[in-house]
Amino acid sequence: MKNASCTSSTPPLSHSDTAALAALLAASALLLGYVESLIPVVPPIAGIKLGLGNLALLLSLRVCSDARITWGIMLTKVLLCGLLFAGLGTLPYALAGGTVSVAVMRLLSRSTHLSCMGVSTAGSGAHMAAQTLVAALLTSTPEVLLLLPVLCFIGVLTGAVNGLLANQIMKRLNDLHP
Repeated sequence: MKNASCTSSTPPLSHSDTAALAALLAASALLLGYVESLIPVVPPIAGIKLGLGNLALLLSLRVCSDARITWGIMLTKVLLCGLLFAGLGTLPYALAGGTVSVAVMRLLSRSTHLSCMGVSTAGSGAHMAAQTLVAALLTSTPEVLLLLPVLCFIGVLTGAVNGLLANQIMKRLNDLHP
């Protein structure tokens, strides 16, 4: 792999290539969100997911120079997955988690010292923290915050797996375009 970091090492894309890539990544995020909706939730802790749609966001951060594309993919995934698969009640949680996650990952993806795994792990932990805070606020149940260490630990694990997958995808893409 040319560059192990999660920063862009690819040449700039044309407007039409950028639009096609954004559409492909948004469709991938939606498809992965659907696949994730088919996986049963662990009964003791509601809301735990693998975060597979995060792969599309990681790839967007890696290959798209315009941050608006990543934000658009996140919003598309949150809104369409909420409407189609999860229900409207999940939107505040998904929007808070997605917003904080993309902000953290965008900031960290600028580092040449972090791989996609590091960026993804931090983003996943931030996602879980934001969702837990929203749950505590919306339910007026501050005790929900007691789950935060467990949820962030699980988020870090799933973020690491997604980061490893993103690293492998980027390696394959770099191999296609030496």
